[in-house]
Amino acid sequence: MKTTALIRHTAAAAAFALAAASLPAADNAPAASPLPAPAPVYNQPDTGSALINTLAAGTTPAYPAGESAVALPPGWLAVELAGPHTIYVRDTDLNKQLDPKPGAALRREPKTDAPVLTTMEKGDTVELTGQKGRWIQFQLNRPVLGYIQSAAPAAEETKDKPQATSAPAASAAAPSAAATAPSAPAPTAAPATVPPPASSVPPAPPVVASAPPVAAAPSTAAIAPLPRSMKGIFASTRRAFAPRRPYDYQLNDNAGNRYTYLDVSKLLMTEHIEKYIGRDVIIYGLAEAVPNTKDIVIRVETLQLAK
Repeated sequence: MKTTALIRHTAAAAAFALAAASLPAADNAPAASPLPAPAPVYNQPDTGSALINTLAAGTTPAYPAGESAVALPPGWLAVELAGPHTIYVRDTDLNKQLDPKPGAALRREPKTDAPVLTTMEKGDTVELTGQKGRWIQFQLNRPVLGYIQSAAPAAEETKDKPQATSAPAASAAAPSAAATAPSAPAPTAAPATVPPPASSVPPAPPVVASAPPVAAAPSTAAIAPLPRSMKGIFASTRRAFAPRRPYDYQLNDNAGNRYTYLDVSKLLMTEHIEKYIGRDVIIYGLAEAVPNTKDIVIRVETLQLAK
């Protein structure tokens, strides 16, 4: 009897498993297909939120797994934006290790009103890639969640919208009524009065005394500070048992020759500057002549790794 009951239980379990396998998966994720038109990506499912990206027409969005469990407003879809992402963090949002604090706003541009791409989460990995004033540039190495509008709600609204057919008929009747009205005769224009011709003798040109040529003032553009953006290898000028250079850092070419000295005193993270030594960088700042020498120094305002 026990053997018969066991056989029946096993058969029932197998039948249940077969029936469950034949049912469709309960997943509300949309089918991945190319976008017919460009799709703005927002950081919240709301057109009033920040615009963080735009997916080009023909792009196949990546829909996050398990997002069907999250309730979204009608007409919105969640998409994943693959990393890495270039983000900016205010220096006040850094910890002692010079990493963004959890919850810090990660912005798309180095300004306070720039869109927030996402916020720093515990366990996120970032790489410092540059500095622009009080803004620190990082590379975020994880996907970011965004939201796009689906075209389905718009299609339904167009489908349910009543057709206004009476307006054209009324407008068509208006011209026929106007056509039956008699046209008034056009007024006859009065003959234009032609003023008498002016004297044919042209007035004599004024006599201008010729002034002696004035020598042009010397241009100061050559000696005025000029903003420059340069790419090269960030290097230290400090050498053991060697005289101290005017500045501690310089920009070199690939052969190790100096392009210019670098004054990094305007950068706030000078204690972290050693990280750039030996790497290709792009710097921006005012170029000036070093007094009593033929050398140039750039007062660095922004410093970032070259891609």
